[in-house]
Amino acid sequence: MLTAFRRDILTGTIAGFTGGLAFGWALQNQDMMIEAAGLLGLGSVGVGFILHLILASLLGAGFGALFRLQVQSFAATISSGAMYGLLWWVIGPLTLSP
Repeated sequence: MLTAFRRDILTGTIAGFTGGLAFGWALQNQDMMIEAAGLLGLGSVGVGFILHLILASLLGAGFGALFRLQVQSFAATISSGAMYGLLWWVIGPLTLSP
């Protein structure tokens, strides 16, 4: 039996992985997946895709852990997710990648 905390982390991980698949597909169609591999100093598209999925899963798990006790409503979850995504967009591509 999963505790509520583990359930929320697992749900966030699955959601992050699913979102990572969709976003990874979009990155691949624009030939930008090689930049994800560049974070490790590699040039392989496959490594970039795997790294992208791992990071998306970890960020999804973090969202599940951080926002598990918020008000259970659609608007609260969407706005929290948008702010969490904005934070990681600033930290990742705008700060660490350049």
